[in-house]
Amino acid sequence: MAMDLQQIAAFLMGLFELARFQPDAGAASLALTLAVIGGLGMRDWLALNATARDAALAHMLTLGVLTLVMRDDFGMPTPLSLGFWLKLMILFLGYEIAIAGIFFAKTVGRRVIRQEA
Repeated sequence: MAMDLQQIAAFLMGLFELARFQPDAGAASLALTLAVIGGLGMRDWLALNATARDAALAHMLTLGVLTLVMRDDFGMPTPLSLGFWLKLMILFLGYEIAIAGIFFAKTVGRRVIRQEA
C-alpha cells in the first residue's frame, strides 16, 4: 500500500514538473516546422497518429543530436525515466493537435478553392 502511494506521488510530481516545462525558441520552431510538414504531407485523417508519432520521434532525435553536436553533455533524460515518457507523450499530443489543425485548414482550403473554380 505504501509503495502504491509512493508511485502515485512520484507520478504527480512528474506531472507538476512537466507543467513547468517550457521549450526554448529553437525547439518551438522545430516543432512548428515538423507540424507544418506533417500536416501538409498527410493524405487522409487515418494517417494522423502515425504522422504525429513520426514527428515526435524526429523532434526528440533532432534535439538529442543537436545537444551532442553543440555540447559535450547529453541533455535528454534517459528513456527509463518517467519524465522522458511524459515529455514524449505531451509532445505527441501537441503534434496531434497541431497536425490536425493544419490538415483541417488544408482540407477546407482545397474545398473553398474547388467551389470557386
